[in-house]
Amino acid sequence: MSKIHELSKYVPNELEFRAIDDYQKAYMVLPFLPGVDAEEGLSRLTEEEQYAAGVSAGSELSNL
Repeated sequence: MSKIHELSKYVPNELEFRAIDDYQKAYMVLPFLPGVDAEEGLSRLTEEEQYAAGVSAGSELSNL
């Protein structure tokens, strides 16, 4: 996760990652990212703005 964080400012840096072998579980602690949930935020945008956001997201994902 920390390597991906170096590639994008939109990926939070992990604060802690641990595996609990006895339970075959793992957890990750991430910092709080302020803002609006994408589902809510996108509904407030025009169709053109939504398209631009999608293009931007696709470009960001291709860098990862």
